[in-house]
Amino acid sequence: PLDRPGSPGWETLVQRCRADLVRDGMYNLEGLVRPEALERAVAELRPVIDTLSFTHRRRHNIYFRKEIPGLAADHPALAMTETVNLQIGGMGCAACAVQIEAALRPLPGLAGVRVDPATARARVDRDDRADHVLERILREIRKLGYTASVAGSASAASERVLTRRAALKRLAVAGFGMMQAMMLAFALYASEDFRMDPALVGFLRYCSLLVTLPVVVYSGGPIFRAAFAQLRAGRPAMDVPVGIGIGAALVASVWNTFTASGAVYFDAVTMFLFFLTTARFIELLSRHEVGTVTEALAWLLPSRALRIAGGRTSLVPVGSLLPGDEILVNQGDPVAADGEILDGESVFNESCLTGESAPVRRAVGAAVTSGSINLGAGVRLR
Repeated sequence: PLDRPGSPGWETLVQRCRADLVRDGMYNLEGLVRPEALERAVAELRPVIDTLSFTHRRRHNIYFRKEIPGLAADHPALAMTETVNLQIGGMGCAACAVQIEAALRPLPGLAGVRVDPATARARVDRDDRADHVLERILREIRKLGYTASVAGSASAASERVLTRRAALKRLAVAGFGMMQAMMLAFALYASEDFRMDPALVGFLRYCSLLVTLPVVVYSGGPIFRAAFAQLRAGRPAMDVPVGIGIGAALVASVWNTFTASGAVYFDAVTMFLFFLTTARFIELLSRHEVGTVTEALAWLLPSRALRIAGGRTSLVPVGSLLPGDEILVNQGDPVAADGEILDGESVFNESCLTGESAPVRRAVGAAVTSGSINLGAGVRLR
């Protein structure tokens, strides 16, 4: 039976609610409250729920049982949420992350968003009751000139490969164009010292223009597309000043070429694009490597575990496991948490931790590390 605030029963209820929320983001009133008293329990627990929601929501995804009537309506901040990790392409700096966060926060049905510029990934908490929230999120990101896909999906993996190939092609075009433009620039630098014929100077300038245009259009295309998209959305980032600088140097050089006056900067334009493309390609490779390793590690750890309690086995989230809990690890299953073998003997593949492919035998009392894969008989761990 539910007791009033201040009674031992109330304290038990509050402690249970607090422990469940902090541990695995949900609270369970089963066994503590009679079904007919469920609504009254929710009403009396509202001060505790409000405190915990604002304290822990940024660190934990708080979920509430849908069968509790009226809770999401009374507390919109506590509605059912779902976390989605997105892989974002085209990011060039930390300002891009701030720009994406600012664009996504006003969207309805979005509980929270965090973009990591180091890995080019976004963690989005969305209301699972709202329809087409994910589609609106992806559409808004693409409006800013970036690409987006769900991290870990087949489309994200294929997009990484295509992005890497395209970046390598742009780098090759920028490199070859820079070399040719610099070769022509050396002749132009010496034109005054050697009193070169003006017609020949004009010819070299036109050749430099023909070499520079493919570099600007192809290798610098993503920069200009992103800059236009950012300006159209009213959220300029680093691509805007970079695009303006490259465009201004190119326009001035083209004008001076056709008017046969002033200096040209084709060599500077191609060299700048080559260095910028090289830096972004190296950054892209490091991001993809981090993303691949992160996804591989995520596959090593299961999301659920078989917990043994009261002689019964139940499938529970890994985040709900506490020190002292007993779990069952069957043959072929990865170990969900570090523990000690209480019953059974088996061999484990620990190559993800040690790099050694040879399996290791573990008996009763031996320590087993999470991520290891049980290759033998099932064992019971604590």
